[in-house]
Order: sequence, then structure tokens, then C-alpha cells
Amino acid sequence: NLSDPAAGIFRNGNALTDPSTDWFWLAAVKLDWSLGWADLTANTSYFNRRQSSISDYTQYSRAQFLGDSYPQPGDAGYTPFADTQYNFYQEVRLSSADADARVKWTGGVFYQHLYENVAESVYDKTLDGEFTAETGIPLCGVAGVLGADCPNGLYLDGPLNRTIDEQVAGFGELSVKVFPTLTATLGLRVSRDTVRSAAE
Repeated sequence: NLSDPAAGIFRNGNALTDPSTDWFWLAAVKLDWSLGWADLTANTSYFNRRQSSISDYTQYSRAQFLGDSYPQPGDAGYTPFADTQYNFYQEVRLSSADADARVKWTGGVFYQHLYENVAESVYDKTLDGEFTAETGIPLCGVAGVLGADCPNGLYLDGPLNRTIDEQVAGFGELSVKVFPTLTATLGLRVSRDTVRSAAE
């Protein structure tokens, strides 16, 4: 056991640290316009995020390729991640102006465009040698299992793992006060969703 809870010492079995930074900003604007007979509201927001981290893959890589998650002294496998997001939202709605009216209504449109790409690279400088010693077959190189060289231990390079999610929607609501204590409400929302993904 690496930890000693009685002494307040807690350790994990990772060979490396897992640093991470998460930078983002969010902007939003709301506009209200009274037209007299109705109220117009527009909501716009934009989210920008760039998160980067390094994950310890020392045990994972050995469990995947060697069937043994216990690394040897000096082994160090790591994976830099870069998560980029650009999200845009827009809503415009028109509502009846008289809050005390017997009939009240709201109608509007909504649009969103969500972009995310998560780049990933996996490095492990000693994995190829350990794999060759274990199986007699190289992991890297043209004759290896991966069929390509592993410069500086890079055995997986995935710069593109992108998803774009778009939605266009229309919505409406109608409320009718049948009695002073009873209101009937009918609502409808129709949307068209499109998701596009790409990876390499």
C-alpha cells in the first residue's frame, strides 16, 4: 500500500503528475424592446474554451499492449490533450404585452452552433522495447504491429477529433384563461438537429 491513512499520507500509483489548465470566457447580451402590442426579446451568448492537460498513460499503455498494468522503474507514458470549444447561441422571441390579458402568447426561434475538437497524442519511449521483448515482434516501425515509426515514443497522434452540433428550432405557447382560477396552455417546439463528426 502506497498510502498511510493513519499518518495522513495519501498517494496514488501514477508514475507521473496530471497537470491541467482550463481557460474560458463567456459573453452574453440580452435586448428587450417594447413594441406596444408585444414585447421583443433577443438573447445572444458565446462560449470560448481552451483546456489542456497531460494524463499519465504509463499503466494504461501496458495494460493495453502487454496485458500487465504494472510498469517497470523508469517507464513513463503520457498523453497531452487539448480541448477546444466554440459555442454560439441565439434566441429571439415575441410575447404578448398585456400580462393580464385573457389570451397570452409567445413565439420565437432558436439557433445554436457548438464546435468541439479534442486533440490527443500518446507518448511512451520504452513501450516498444518492452513489447518486442515480450512478444518477439516490434510494436513500432514498418514491420511492427502499428506499421509506422514512433518518433520520441509517439505511437498515437490524433489531432482531429471534432464534433459540430447545430440546431435550428421554432417554438410557441398559447395560454387562455378559461376561468379566473383555470388557464389552459398549449405549447409546441420543433427543431432540426445536425451533428457532424470527423476524426483522424
